[in-house]
Amino acid sequence: EKMIEHWLDIGRIGEGTFAGSKESISLARIIAHSEQEMGPILVEKRITLEMDVPGKLPLISGDEESLIRVFINLIGNAVKYTPENGRIAITAAASPCYVTVSVADTGSGIPSDKLPFIFEPFFRVKGKEEHHKGYGLGLTFCKKIMDAHGGEIDATSQEGKGTTFLLKFPVSPETFHKEG
Repeated sequence: EKMIEHWLDIGRIGEGTFAGSKESISLARIIAHSEQEMGPILVEKRITLEMDVPGKLPLISGDEESLIRVFINLIGNAVKYTPENGRIAITAAASPCYVTVSVADTGSGIPSDKLPFIFEPFFRVKGKEEHHKGYGLGLTFCKKIMDAHGGEIDATSQEGKGTTFLLKFPVSPETFHKEG
């Protein structure tokens, strides 16, 4: 059922009917909400989440619910592939035209020959120690949502050292947000 739900969501994104109405929103608030959602699993797995997200980021134009799902997915993947006592770091910075967010982990990393395919539907990186469940749709969802927001998502990785996802959002015409 979950796989069908994910696939239908991806189909709706492609049709332009998934994301609700776009409005000026705070990425700092979205990231904080995602951190709260993932808090219990981080504690359970003894993974430290370090945040360096200024409260005064420029607003972006988007659908809050779908962007929360993007960050929950990225944090969830980082938790899956990061061993106990590992670390996840989320940082954000602004330029005049973009807000850039990085989600980095100290996990197992992705082999360089597999990295170009991670956003493809149903693609999963399988290793000799594969014991994580999933459908290979989470990163496809993230990519489609970022595309729908006029943004970009990319990843760099080093096996045995971790993976970093870099998200780039166009700044809303609004002025800087005064609260996080």
